Formats: sequence, C-alpha cells, structure tokens
Amino acid sequence: MAVRFDAASENYTAATGLPSNVYTFAAWIRPAAVGATNRVVYWLTTSGDVFTGIQVRSNASTDLQAYDSGSYAFNGLGPLSASAGVWYRVALVVNGANATFYRAAAGDVLGSASAANFTTPATPTSFHLGDDPYDEYWDGRLAAVKMWQAALTPAEVEVELGQYTPRRTADLLRWHPFITAEATDYSGNGHTLSGGTGTTTEDGPPIPWGAAPIVLGKPAAAVAGEGLAGRIAGLPSAVGSVVQPATRSLVGAVT
Repeated sequence: MAVRFDAASENYTAATGLPSNVYTFAAWIRPAAVGATNRVVYWLTTSGDVFTGIQVRSNASTDLQAYDSGSYAFNGLGPLSASAGVWYRVALVVNGANATFYRAAAGDVLGSASAANFTTPATPTSFHLGDDPYDEYWDGRLAAVKMWQAALTPAEVEVELGQYTPRRTADLLRWHPFITAEATDYSGNGHTLSGGTGTTTEDGPPIPWGAAPIVLGKPAAAVAGEGLAGRIAGLPSAVGSVVQPATRSLVGAVT
C-alpha cells in the first residue's frame, strides 16, 4: 500500500530525527499527473533556506530531479522524465558536497547521476514529506520511505529499494512504510511525523514487504537415500506456508 497526497495541507513534517550533511533518503513514488512544476517528494532544510530534496523541479514540468539550494536549485541533478501513473524508485545519497541521485521506473535498471558540488544543510531544522514550506505539494503516492544518517553504497541502495523493510538497520533514522496513512516512525527511534490530515491509502509499489527467506536443503544424494517419512521430517516447517507480517512490525524484527 501507499499514501496518496493531493493537496498542500496533506503533507507530513518533522523537527526531530534529522540528519547532518551525510545521509540517504529512499522511497517509492508514483505521480498522479505530470505537467505541473515544483511537485515536492521531500524537502530537508534550515531556517536560512539551505535545502536538499527530490521533486519535479521548475525548469521542466515532467523531470524528476534531486536538487539543492546552490548549484542544482533549478537545473536539477540527474533529471528523469516521469510519466503519470508509473511507479519510480528513488534515492538521494549525500556525503557532504558529494551527492548521487538514483532513479528508475519500476522494472527498469536503476540509473544514477552524481555531483561533487552539492549544497546540503549541515544542521537542518525541518523535514517535509509530500510538500515543502511553500505548498509545492506532491500530487501522487509515496511508500517505503527510509532515511539513514549514512551514505549508503550503490549495492545497499539497490537492496533497500527492493523491499519495504529496511535491510540495513545501522544508522537508520526513520522508516515510514506508509502501508496506511499514519505518522508513525517504525525505525524504533520514535521520530513521529506531524500532519498528514487528508491523506488517503491506495495501492502500493511492486515490491515485497521483506526479503524472501533462505531455505537450506539437503544434497540430492542424501535425499535419495531417505524414505518418504525421512524426507517429510527433514522439511523446514515454513515450506508451503505464507506468512503475512504484521503491519506494525518494528525494525528490530528484521534480520
């Protein structure tokens, strides 16, 4: 599932659980329409308006971009032409002045664009989801929102964009799966969001809740030498069953 935004008043904000100028943001997004500029996915800023984020920026009404308050304020980092009704996976990895924007439509190979002159707030004061302080709201869906106080590697980004649950729990600041419209932080850090009034729930992205379990089997020669009873006794108890995780599972339960 995913949370649907379609008005400025529906955004979520937070003043705690904010990273420094080394962080990773990851999420799945689905624009409901294109052709309107300044549609904000997320915004991280200071009171002095030093900011970073992801949005459809003002220079192109269909381009999904990472942006900052300096070199990429209007030109954007790594523009990707977006279409209405399509799911995209996105991540912005910031390490001081170095930044990499990962983006791809569902089913496509994950692409990236990097810069070494990115402007990032060292001590941000606010975090916004689905809008910015200027009511440039996101018109679409968000799901599987995660943020770390760390610069994830390309391999880690690929894994994290492949499932709702965080695989990496070290340095995790917040996790909002958004399988329902709520402000809860499921990272275990208690960084609850504010707002969200008016948001609704719609179908989510084409990813699983978590990684598939690894089932260890016996060598074929050993199985061939067993009777039927021995084979049944050797089967893992989870085989043939599907377990639906509770929607309120905490990160501590993820292995």
